[in-house]
Amino acid sequence: MNATPSILNSGQPAAINGGGGTVTLVEASTFCLSDPLGDIHSGTSQGLFYRDARVISRWELRLDGQPAEHLTVLTPEAFKGRFILRKPPRAGVADSTVLVVRRRLIANGLKEAISVHNLGHEDTAMTITLFVDSDFADLFAVKEGRNHGGGAEHNAVDGDLHLTDHNEPGRGLTVSATGGAVMLPGTITWQVVVPARGRWDTQILAQPVLAHRRVQMAFGDDEDSPISRLKAWRATATDLTATDPALSEVL
Repeated sequence: MNATPSILNSGQPAAINGGGGTVTLVEASTFCLSDPLGDIHSGTSQGLFYRDARVISRWELRLDGQPAEHLTVLTPEAFKGRFILRKPPRAGVADSTVLVVRRRLIANGLKEAISVHNLGHEDTAMTITLFVDSDFADLFAVKEGRNHGGGAEHNAVDGDLHLTDHNEPGRGLTVSATGGAVMLPGTITWQVVVPARGRWDTQILAQPVLAHRRVQMAFGDDEDSPISRLKAWRATATDLTATDPALSEVL
């Protein structure tokens, strides 16, 4: 795992070094609660919440049917998270040669890029599966631990996964993915071969649907994206400096 530090040390994020706890990402009224693996588990208070509704209630990544192992979490901004993971080593092998990085961005939805890095000297074949579900539960029902009683209808159409609220048919979620993804109700699957010392990538978009229309999501350098708004705010914010290094660190 000698290549790991070069990935972990890029940028100046805050790290969560423990294996437990909740990772929170937020942008305006949209927020996401997950575990340190980046997974969202059904039956918990975790999820992606948009306009006071949980539009994602399950978002679990599996590598050859197994959950990844947690290394660390990096959160350079409130709306950005990077989950550093590894594939569990094979039986009888002390270490793993497969590193997995999940880069997540929150706006009016969720954008996630998954990179699989093969640090070994041989090609690696694997099955990657993402389990996806939504209960469209009301935020306050989730906070109070009440049973929503709803759920989603799943359909895979034209290469996208469509989830529709049983109680409010005009509301839903559309999930798309690159990298040769196979969409089935409730799952997205990739059959991949990662070359020795190489990497494999995919990008996933989870887009809320309101009144039968997909919500516009602004990412990257778009004027309305959280990144652009943060840059504009920082450009106009007061810049404070001090000769005392300790005070500068506090500021």
